[in-house]
Amino acid sequence: MTDHQPVDGTDHPLADHEPPAPAGAAAHQPVGDDLHRWVLDLVDTLGVDPDAVDIDVLLDLARDVAHAVGRPAVPVTAFLVGCAVGADGGDRVALERAVARVQGRTAVWPGATT
Repeated sequence: MTDHQPVDGTDHPLADHEPPAPAGAAAHQPVGDDLHRWVLDLVDTLGVDPDAVDIDVLLDLARDVAHAVGRPAVPVTAFLVGCAVGADGGDRVALERAVARVQGRTAVWPGATT
């Protein structure tokens, strides 16, 4: 485990990202500033290329998976997408490829409502 200081976000590539609060979001869910700070901290903690992170794309993917397959599939899918991105170079292009493949599956999943 490495010690680190939280990222303040002022010079970070994700610093200008301000995700909208999802409709019906529970008060305990990290949205807006909380989500933004959490992602900045994790990017630093995990040594992830910040250019490979697109919060809106990941939230959209989570929504699509939840509607097509079910909510329990969301964290498992996120893990598998992360593995695929890491195995494919860990950059933005790898994220886009992995997300496109998963979206292709959600579109044809039996009972999908997306």
